[in-house]
Amino acid sequence: MDLFKRAAKTHSKAKGKLEVRPKIRVRNASDLSDVYGLGVATVCKDISKHKKKVFDYTLKQNTVAVIGDGSSVFGLGNVGAAAAIPFLEGKCMLFKEMADVNAFPLAIDSQDTEKLIEHIKSVAPIFGGICLEGVEPPKSFILEKNLQDLGIPIVHGKSTGTSIVVVAAMINSAKSIGKKLEDMRVVINGGGSAGLGMAYFLANYHKMNKKLKPIKEILVLDKKGLLYEGRADMGEFKTAIAEITNPKKLMGGVAAAMIGADAFIGVSSGNVISPLMIKSMADKPIIFTLSIPDLAISPESAKSAGASVIATSSSDYPNQISDVLAFPGLFKGALDANASEINLEMKLAAAKALADYIKKPTRNRVIPTVLDKIVTKKISAAVKKAAVESKAVRK
Repeated sequence: MDLFKRAAKTHSKAKGKLEVRPKIRVRNASDLSDVYGLGVATVCKDISKHKKKVFDYTLKQNTVAVIGDGSSVFGLGNVGAAAAIPFLEGKCMLFKEMADVNAFPLAIDSQDTEKLIEHIKSVAPIFGGICLEGVEPPKSFILEKNLQDLGIPIVHGKSTGTSIVVVAAMINSAKSIGKKLEDMRVVINGGGSAGLGMAYFLANYHKMNKKLKPIKEILVLDKKGLLYEGRADMGEFKTAIAEITNPKKLMGGVAAAMIGADAFIGVSSGNVISPLMIKSMADKPIIFTLSIPDLAISPESAKSAGASVIATSSSDYPNQISDVLAFPGLFKGALDANASEINLEMKLAAAKALADYIKKPTRNRVIPTVLDKIVTKKISAAVKKAAVESKAVRK
């Protein structure tokens, strides 16, 4: 049975991947009063007087909204709100399965940025956190930036989660081949939310430890070539990344950027690099070919060309890079800490916990397997600690 037939059968048989179940049994009139009568009215009244008690009395304290408009779904492009539902449902299911966090999918049938902001604000009171998904850049960045005043954690889940995993995998990849990340040139092909997110994390990676130094050189490319400070038509978010990367203001395309590079991360279109480009890289090159549905280069071709460490987005090969390793623990830690945001310190703590989980990295094991629930617990604890230490908790 091919992949589509198997997935279609799974979804049509289940009629959705989520359901709602009560946590309290209603067996008599007293029970009914407590949950839906005079008793619940007293609880509502208490919340109206002391708004913070909503976290004590309701599902808000452990519930996340997974919100998207379907404008950028899983490498498929703009498929719309209805077609995004299976993806949003899957993310919610993994929140529960991996971290015991309740999550509910909200597919918004509008792709207008202002309307999305208004809608998300209007539904925020019931949720303890918001995970944006399936939203195209730069809209995803605009939403995340303009919703930080909600008083609850809100991040773009795919971008943030994948970036955390990539940083951890890069740390361990460097260790496995005897290099220091601070001495490396890292090339990121992709100017969307994933690529820009990874660039930001890698540019700040050294902040997770006072003994670390910044990465020597990070180069980011979009469809028009290398981002560099002063380049026209980049927009607010690419301009911000250009200011903290490409210190030599190099110009050109992928082939030029890869000459002498130590690592390549592909999160844009498929089939963009060749064996010859890998041969032009530094000794023991690292190749993360993560674009979906088509890889930047096949792992077999990369290995034949001399790649030392190879990571993909596929479970068919070692070193699968998936945001599933990061986002459940990230939100669980934030919720457990009563955090009002997910800041850089919390994200870097997640990346460090993930990297540290692999005690002795090898070229074929720089990252844990995707469904390792112990990893989620490690990340959650680290994020909770970072939230408290960085004073990101509600007062």
